[in-house]
Amino acid sequence: MLNKPLVLITGCAGFLGRNLINELASKEVDVIGIDKAVEDGHDRKNTKIVKLDILSEKGISGIRRDLDKAGNKEIYLIHLMGITGTEECERDKVLAHEANVKSTEIVWKLAGDYGMKKVVFSSTALVYGTKYEDQIDEECPPFPENAYARTKLEAENYLIGNSVGSKTASVILRLSNVYGPGMNKNTVVSTILEQLGADYLKLREYKSVRDYMYVGDVISAFIAAIFSECRFKVYNVGSSAGYSVWDLARIIAAATDKEKVVSEMKLSEEVIEGGSRLVLCCDRIKSDLKWKPAYDLKGGIKRTINA
Repeated sequence: MLNKPLVLITGCAGFLGRNLINELASKEVDVIGIDKAVEDGHDRKNTKIVKLDILSEKGISGIRRDLDKAGNKEIYLIHLMGITGTEECERDKVLAHEANVKSTEIVWKLAGDYGMKKVVFSSTALVYGTKYEDQIDEECPPFPENAYARTKLEAENYLIGNSVGSKTASVILRLSNVYGPGMNKNTVVSTILEQLGADYLKLREYKSVRDYMYVGDVISAFIAAIFSECRFKVYNVGSSAGYSVWDLARIIAAATDKEKVVSEMKLSEEVIEGGSRLVLCCDRIKSDLKWKPAYDLKGGIKRTINA
């Protein structure tokens, strides 16, 4: 490929960012990863990692210097930067707004200034809320229940509103619960793995039903979205299978030979049934982008453990 496209990734030091960088490194594209939590110079084939903060004027100037060197390359942007912890967002709503909303406004302006082909935004299934009996599709009205989900929805609405008449396409991916090697220590999958490793299980609740996605499948959804012809779309990204926290614990226990720890708990039905529920319908992305997850929960947990 004589003139490889350029993919700019914000938040490249995070869980998704690291995995996306690794996947793109094997493709015929140039990549610039930016994050204030990395050190300059960790470059590899076709990939440049830059330490900067896009919320600062100095950071924006640094991005522009790199983009000025892109010449006539097609430029794509994957916006992963943000605060994902619900508790952290509740503690500091101003910081959450800056990281999740203001950063989106900044990268969209950059996209327009440099005539980027597409912006793919990492959002969350939590914009829908958590009180649904059935699978929910992209037409379901949003009902965010916390500051994290509200700021993600505000960023979505900004992109949707400013995409009208723009030459830069925008695609929003609403992600279910992502897990895999290198995941955040505060995730429920990581917590269960840690506790069972110490031969106990003590979670705050066991009822909530969620849709869990192996990180490799999420990365393949980003790849499908960035290089497809889709424009101005919102996509759910999930497995479309609902598991309670108790189901999840039993699956992890079986994969780690810790069934005895779980069986000895003898929890009542009142403890393990009747919680909140959020499970995604992913028919749109399967139809438009020919994407589907390669791993069910058992398979993804095994890959996580064996990594």
